[in-house]
Amino acid sequence: MANIVICGANGYSTPAEAVATGKWDGSTWSGATPAGTTYGRFARGVRFGNSHFLQKNLPSQQSRVYMGAAIYVDTLDNGRLMQVQDAAGTVQCSLFLNNDGSLSMMRGGTTSLKSSAPGIISPLRWYYIEWSPLVSDTVGQFEVRVDGVTVLTEAGLASPIDTKASTVAGSTINTATFIVTGSFNANYTDMYVNDPTGTLCNTFMGDGRVDGKAVTANGATTDFTPSAGLNFQNVDDDPGNDGDATFNESNTAGHKDLFALANLPSLAGTIHAVGVACVGKKTDALSRFFRNLLRSGGTNYEGADVALSGTAYGGKQTIWMTDPATSAAWTATGVNNMQAGYKLQT
Repeated sequence: MANIVICGANGYSTPAEAVATGKWDGSTWSGATPAGTTYGRFARGVRFGNSHFLQKNLPSQQSRVYMGAAIYVDTLDNGRLMQVQDAAGTVQCSLFLNNDGSLSMMRGGTTSLKSSAPGIISPLRWYYIEWSPLVSDTVGQFEVRVDGVTVLTEAGLASPIDTKASTVAGSTINTATFIVTGSFNANYTDMYVNDPTGTLCNTFMGDGRVDGKAVTANGATTDFTPSAGLNFQNVDDDPGNDGDATFNESNTAGHKDLFALANLPSLAGTIHAVGVACVGKKTDALSRFFRNLLRSGGTNYEGADVALSGTAYGGKQTIWMTDPATSAAWTATGVNNMQAGYKLQT
């Protein structure tokens, strides 16, 4: 799998919308600190206070993950910034911010294993913080990077290193969570979670930017019936989706909608992956499934089936770590020329 989620937190106006996209499996923040405004480095992001979080369930249990996010704290206080949990929800280990600006590796949420030098983090500025824990009660490992520089590792600790809080045999990591616990607020954006499998996106990705590409026009195919106007005008909601106010509808299996998208900003750098996340719901009693679509090089490529609910909008993010038209790394030209959309599968 390797890359599990990429998210700039663009366009979320409620925690439910973050989950509905299928990028996240749990989230909460208060009405006083909404997402979808100007909490990101480049525009949007989420703003967390105490006990606010975005949580991602891994497709399969792993002993190690890699997590990264751009983080901005208002003040320095003691509390977690990231954590990993087992299948029962036990916090195995966590990355902890201290009020002297140091970062600590914690077993669970309270037992400090090692701390960085003080002053690594200051308030009121952005840092790109990456963390990789390996959960084990005998051969645990960890590394923390800030703006690409390693500031904390397990080197020098007495062996064995116990990074596993759970007493359940065989339990490691099932969930990765970006979180704030403490008396401070923090802005999060440009997040990723990777596992160590596969050959791509299976380690630290470095300081990166997740750009949301706005829908700009109808694409190669528009089979669905619009509630009003043109099809693309019913899926250009910002921030968040507008529910039943505007939509495209079909009851014919195989129908597709594709849309042209805005170009990337003129930035140099590696494009690690492209994610497509659509949301929908069903309006009849039948079992209904849709698939995310990506069109590249004149060919359509489909994600896995996503079950539709009759009560709420929901979806799933499909990630392509290479351009499926070339089986090579994405280029800016390839991303700018791609289209995205959805297909009613059944």
